[in-house]
Amino acid sequence: MVDKKSYKKLVHESKLYYKSIGTINCVAIPNQCITFNTIGFKHLIYKGKKFRPIPDQVRRLIALRHVKDILTTTLIYSDHRTEYNGTTTANFWSFKKKVDNKNIIVILRKIDNKPLHFFSVMME
Repeated sequence: MVDKKSYKKLVHESKLYYKSIGTINCVAIPNQCITFNTIGFKHLIYKGKKFRPIPDQVRRLIALRHVKDILTTTLIYSDHRTEYNGTTTANFWSFKKKVDNKNIIVILRKIDNKPLHFFSVMME
């Protein structure tokens, strides 16, 4: 478990790092820039409207450091799915890479014609 001061520092540093990414290109999804907007960072801290447990947040924030490398070097995505909800279409792509004996999974999302954006990262 991480203490409150370390947790706050991790969130603050992760947020600064996240904002510094801006947009990147992904070789597995050509002609699409990936936006790192507030939706993706918020999803690391919250699931829907509920605050994620601190250990879950910490794992995701630690894994965040690998996202840019995974998306810019992985040649193919590991999964793609499309979800329909009334008039909205959401596409999700996942990328998986083993880092330090842990699987890091990165999720991208595109809703209708909005920009493709980082949605989540997790560590297994």
